[in-house]
Formats: sequence, structure tokens, C-alpha cells
Amino acid sequence: MPTEKQLMIDNNGKAGEFMGTVGGRWLFRPIGGGREWEVEKGAARPVTPEEARRLRPRPAEDEPEYDFGEAFSVDH
Repeated sequence: MPTEKQLMIDNNGKAGEFMGTVGGRWLFRPIGGGREWEVEKGAARPVTPEEARRLRPRPAEDEPEYDFGEAFSVDH
């Protein structure tokens, strides 16, 4: 059984995070959120390391972090 939030690809080629089971079926959520879907138990496989890198790219280490707090503050 997959672990919670494990990246998987179902037999239709759709990638998502494993969220648990519902009535014996596996429940997935799209990466980054969205509407969940169900597949038959065993009708998905874990992603390969290469697929995981493409699906969840890491930000570059030299990429700056931005703080938009002041840009959206409202003075009363």
C-alpha cells in the first residue's frame, strides 16, 4: 500500500498524491491541489525518481525569496 502523499501514476497516466483509501479504492489528489479521483486498488504505480523530479521541481538555490507583506498591507 502506498504511503500518504506518495507520488503515484495511475493506469491512465495521471499523476497525483496518494491520499488514502475509500471503499477499497485508492484516492488521489492532483499535485498542487485540485479535485480528487479514485482508482481500483493496485491500478497505479509509484513514480520513478526522474518522474518525481519533473513533477515536483525544486527552486534554484540562487532564486530569491520575496516578501509581499508590505505590498498588500492596507492603511486605515
